[in-house]
Amino acid sequence: MKKNLLKNSTVQTLVASLLCIVLGLFLGYLVLLLINPDGAGDAILTVIKNFWTYNRKASQIKYLGNTLVKTAPLLMCALSILFSYKVGLFNIGAAGQYCAGVALSLYAALAWGWSWLPCVLLAMAGGALLDVGVYPLNFASMVFGNDIVRVESSVQKLGTGVDRTENITYFYRDGKMAQLMASVAFNSDRRGIVYGTKGFLTVDNVNNPHEIALYDKNQRETPREVRTVPAQITGYEYEVEACLRDIAAGRLEPAEMPHAETLEIMRQMDALRAAWQIRYPFEKSIIAREE
Repeated sequence: MKKNLLKNSTVQTLVASLLCIVLGLFLGYLVLLLINPDGAGDAILTVIKNFWTYNRKASQIKYLGNTLVKTAPLLMCALSILFSYKVGLFNIGAAGQYCAGVALSLYAALAWGWSWLPCVLLAMAGGALLDVGVYPLNFASMVFGNDIVRVESSVQKLGTGVDRTENITYFYRDGKMAQLMASVAFNSDRRGIVYGTKGFLTVDNVNNPHEIALYDKNQRETPREVRTVPAQITGYEYEVEACLRDIAAGRLEPAEMPHAETLEIMRQMDALRAAWQIRYPFEKSIIAREE
């Protein structure tokens, strides 16, 4: 009796990987069409050919090296997610952690002249900062703003000293209060609930909302109104669209997420780390030099 190859786990893994590559190239081609329709075909062919685009052996070796350099951190991001799942944890912020780590390490290399090893340590620290905790912080900022007058928090740490689970309460000048929780130890429902005097609303996923439901205070079982988010691929396409609009308009920062807002969230995270006495090795060396 012949076995169906498609039911073989190895074949399924290989086919899934190839489909992901093809889908990635196709989505990249669509983005290139939006940027420059005339050159999109040549550009995607250059991506596919990679270092074989060049005829000279020296150029091929050079650009093969460039490809490996750029591929390595992406593979490490993928491995970090796989490792998390294998040990029963989860990680939904690898892309953001990677970008944050790159930005911090690049700044340290250019502004402070650090060598590669401290920059790598800085990238690891910056990328792991509160991990999933940044999502509820950003959600509270979008809903209530940042006029915070008092903060109360508690944290449970891993053996390495990194935060495992945290509870954060923000008190605002106008009387509002936000209670936030994040953890890498278990899977939560990721819901956000905003309570008011006339009812409340629920957001099904504060990381990437798909549905927002509004409830009346006298009818808590059935929502009075439900707003659904338009169909999307991953949600990152909104970032691509915003980036394209800003580049076309000559703007240096997006209106949806200005630099000042990003810095404010980072200040909040630094204040929480200070309260929890979480300090990374490179920070200790900087403080020792300053003293």
